[in-house]
Amino acid sequence: MLTMSAIITAYSFLIVACLNAGVLLAVPRAWKANALSILILLIAYAHYYTGILYPTGTSMWFRYSDWMITCPLLVYEIAYLRGLKPFGKDAVNVALASMASIAMVAAGWQALKQKGSMRVLWWGLGSIFLVIVFFLLLSKPVPKEEREGGLVWISNVFLWLWIPYGIVFWLPPSVRHVSFNVLDILSKSLLGLVVASLTGMKVIQ
Repeated sequence: MLTMSAIITAYSFLIVACLNAGVLLAVPRAWKANALSILILLIAYAHYYTGILYPTGTSMWFRYSDWMITCPLLVYEIAYLRGLKPFGKDAVNVALASMASIAMVAAGWQALKQKGSMRVLWWGLGSIFLVIVFFLLLSKPVPKEEREGGLVWISNVFLWLWIPYGIVFWLPPSVRHVSFNVLDILSKSLLGLVVASLTGMKVIQ
């Protein structure tokens, strides 16, 4: 990871995690969404910080190991924003989407290590798993009150943010690193801010 952008990204995770913790204490009923956000952000912070300490040759390994853990958790967070019940009636769909996200990251890691047609093949396989994530989350009917509350489009924004990762993958390494950092801020820190804001206003519980 390029150090300055990585440091900015890492500390954005830490700051937003503290904000989520404050909201969690102030609105205990909203603990699930905020606890997930805190977990995602602290895991990402730990990986980024480790990547900063050991930047040579291992930064992409730390990045992908971060995604391997945080992507399935992000699936659950996005499911909450959609008004689904990831630990209730929608548990199967959300769990399958979570597993598909792990397979997507694993395929991306393999693509990174390959060259030529094999890289394209593994990248394509990761894209298929991403489509599965979309299908499993978007195919579930959203409760009427969630549609009226306007949270569906917010959840869609954070889900569609996953697509640029596959595009950035093909950029030159230096540009790719910074672009991944920006996308991680949007996908994790901004998501944490949205969760803190919505739960603080008691829009989601």
